[in-house]
Formats: sequence, C-alpha cells, structure tokens
Amino acid sequence: MKLLWIDTETGGLDPSRHSLLSLGLVATLPDGGQAVTEVLFRHPTYEVDAEAMAVNRIDLVRHHQQAREPQEAVRALEAFLTAHLAGPEKIHFAGHNVAFDIGFLMPFLRRHAPHLVDRFNHRTLDTMSLALALQQAGVLPQGSMGLSALLEHYGIHLPPQLRHTALGDASATERLYHRMIADFRLARL
Repeated sequence: MKLLWIDTETGGLDPSRHSLLSLGLVATLPDGGQAVTEVLFRHPTYEVDAEAMAVNRIDLVRHHQQAREPQEAVRALEAFLTAHLAGPEKIHFAGHNVAFDIGFLMPFLRRHAPHLVDRFNHRTLDTMSLALALQQAGVLPQGSMGLSALLEHYGIHLPPQLRHTALGDASATERLYHRMIADFRLARL
C-alpha cells in the first residue's frame, strides 16, 4: 500500500474560509527511510485567525516570500509523487486527524491540479483512529489522543521548533504509526 503522510498548517480551522499555508509530505521508502518535502502556498491575500497563527508560528511576510504560486506548488507536489510514489496503484493519504488536512488539500487540488485528484485513494489511514482503537483495547491509557500526547507516550522526540510545522508533524506521525503497529502486534499475542 502506498502511504503519503501529510500534515498541513493553515490560517484557521475552516477550509472554506481559511488559507492553506503549508503541506508536509512524507513517503515511506522500501528501505524503511523517508522521503520528505514541504510545500508553502502563496495567496494574493491570506485569510487567517490570530489563534491559528499563534499555534503554527508562521510569519506571513516571510512565508509569502518563500511560498510558491499555485502552479509551482503543483509542480513540486507532482515531482515528489513521481519520484517516490510512482506507479498505477492509488496513493492513500495518512496522518493524524488526516481528514482535517484533506479538507484543505483537496479543494486546492481540484482547483489547481484536477489531473492529480485521481491519483489518490478515497481510503485513508488515521493515527488518531488507531490510537482510539488501542485505547479501547486497553493498550493505551485513557486521556488525550492528540499528537503531542501520543508522541510523548511513545517516546518520539520532536524538537519544539518542529512541532506544529507541516513537515515536522507529518514526519513524526509516520514514526508514530510504526510504533503503534508494534502495539497492535503485541495486543494480538
């Protein structure tokens, strides 16, 4: 199964209103390594909430200077997919609360890269759902199933400057998944 680990940083919680700012992409390679990239999105104007900007710590002036116009962003995404997830099999999005990220990414793809939409499977892999299943099975303790809590539980270190960045969170979620799968194997014994 082809998994593309994604995370986004956005200007708020509403994909119909707030700007998609960054997309972290992680492909798990056959040797167990990762291929990673981050795409920053430029907008003529940015729709953001102060609370979201405080969480993701994005400086919009610097962001705008480094971000890519939509067609440049599409080319970067397409190049990453071709280099690391080529072939006829559809790609599954994976992430933590991945529906949120897909909710921002798919409208962008439908508008700027409709030819890419069919490369993705409608089925997804969500570490939040896995965490809830492990919690229900008594493998994980009751409490928060947020990404920070799960990374702490599994001893996955993510430097504070990378937390709440699209690439940092996508990469950490991919590592989290492998730790969680080990728990599922243990639970079967």
